[in-house]
Amino acid sequence: MIGTDIVNGAVTKLLGVVEHRRFGQVHWGLAGFLIAGSLPGTLGGILFVSFLKAHLASGQLDHVLKTALAVTLFGVSLFLPFVRNGHIRPVKSSLELQSRADIAKLVVVGAVVGFLVALTSIGSGSLLMVFLLLLIPLPLASLVGTDIMFGLATMTLAGSLHFWMGHFDAGLFLRLVAGALPGVVLGSRLTRLIPERYFS
Repeated sequence: MIGTDIVNGAVTKLLGVVEHRRFGQVHWGLAGFLIAGSLPGTLGGILFVSFLKAHLASGQLDHVLKTALAVTLFGVSLFLPFVRNGHIRPVKSSLELQSRADIAKLVVVGAVVGFLVALTSIGSGSLLMVFLLLLIPLPLASLVGTDIMFGLATMTLAGSLHFWMGHFDAGLFLRLVAGALPGVVLGSRLTRLIPERYFS
């Protein structure tokens, strides 16, 4: 199920990138640094799943992965409202990616998110958006477009590896993608039309 969800995420994010690119809502430099960390992080997550699969029974592996997913979702659900409501503000007032420290932070964030996506299949947006809201003072539409570009790279790699490992259900994938694609088009356009204050 995790592999199927990730492949579905890769397909929907491809359409999302096309839509957001049309409106100039992808910050390519920012996405590049995040993806530079995401690729090794994603590979590490897949290798960790393979390690668990080799050492745990099927039921035990499901339990571990579901627990990791639950903990990750719970952490995001607790933290994200504080960031979105302005109780925790970005550490920078302007977008500057010149120093090595700033770039290193983005690479590390990409690696952590990539690892967790590969391990749990949770959408990269749920994880990455928390970090972006803390680190990057960009309009929400640009953060969303950049996040989707990052998610495309991360989920394409993770989905390909999960597919190769046999973690894919074609019937479930077709049902998921049939509903997801129209939603991506609508959501991409709404981020441009709806004032940012309504997302808080």
